[in-house]
Amino acid sequence: MIDRVTQEFIAVSRTAAAVCIKAGAFSNAAVELASVCKFVGTGFACDTVAALRKVMGSEALFARSRLGIETDVFLATCFAEGDNAIMEQKVVLDTALGRTARVPLSAVAAVVWRLPWTVAQYLRKLSQAMLLGKQAQFEPQLLRDIAWSKANLLVLEQWFRRRGAAPESQAFFESYERVLLRLPVPVIF
Repeated sequence: MIDRVTQEFIAVSRTAAAVCIKAGAFSNAAVELASVCKFVGTGFACDTVAALRKVMGSEALFARSRLGIETDVFLATCFAEGDNAIMEQKVVLDTALGRTARVPLSAVAAVVWRLPWTVAQYLRKLSQAMLLGKQAQFEPQLLRDIAWSKANLLVLEQWFRRRGAAPESQAFFESYERVLLRLPVPVIF
């Protein structure tokens, strides 16, 4: 289910990028969607493989573990495209500088009635950063939490706009909430 949700969010973001390419200019909102796609689309898989390898220790080196060279794609992705932390930081920086909405009202409106604590988490983390001011840049966990909580709002907004109250929404809540809606965001590396 998580993969389907992520794929739908990426499809919406791809459509927004296509519109910007045709127009010859990218809006800050479209850039934010693309940045969120990078870490939401690859982050879970990369973190899962890294965590499994860490937990399994030397057992992960054996062919029977299936965590060998086939799963090194995420390492190549991080090397070629940059670590997901770069995109997480970009989302937070654009939010802090006012390039994108500090409080994405349409996302808040779409999410607040279904998962109010998700909105509360984002507002709490954002408020904490605003109180810290420039010192917030030295709080990597706080910055990562802001990036992921805003990303969750954007992903949820697109899901609700496309799916509304469809029957699979309950399964979505359960899987998305269990896997991706975690604050503080686990730092695996």
